[in-house]
Amino acid sequence: MITFVEVYIHFVWTTRNEERYLASPLFRHKVQEHIRQNAKDKGLIVEAVSVQPNHCHCLIAFKTNQTIEKLMQLIKGESSFWINEQKRLPVKFEWENTYYAVSVGQQKAMRIKEQLEQSELTDGRLPYSIEREWKKISGVKRRRWRRNKYG
Repeated sequence: MITFVEVYIHFVWTTRNEERYLASPLFRHKVQEHIRQNAKDKGLIVEAVSVQPNHCHCLIAFKTNQTIEKLMQLIKGESSFWINEQKRLPVKFEWENTYYAVSVGQQKAMRIKEQLEQSELTDGRLPYSIEREWKKISGVKRRRWRRNKYG
């Protein structure tokens, strides 16, 4: 008998203090592609990823032998190391220690995937609906992302 598991996890995490370290669209794209490739190299199934100036969305097809904590360690830890290796920022880059993770059904996962992929075509802007939903579920109050010296 074959075991079939179809679980999708929508992750969101922010830069340290929600600073807009990733303001450059070109650099965001490079970070996004790096996260994809690194995840693939580690056997993770990243359905979609969208790097924003001060946060990141990632939709992952969850395997039975994975834990949420390990997934975040692999993605966040390695990507912050890689970002710092690029020496594109005047300060040390860090993600916040916290993250948001929620399981979503197949239909919702495909809708999130579509929205995250669409954000790549619209210079990184996500549809308001996906941001609103994340803020509602995570308890983050709606506010404009503040600007700083990075963008």
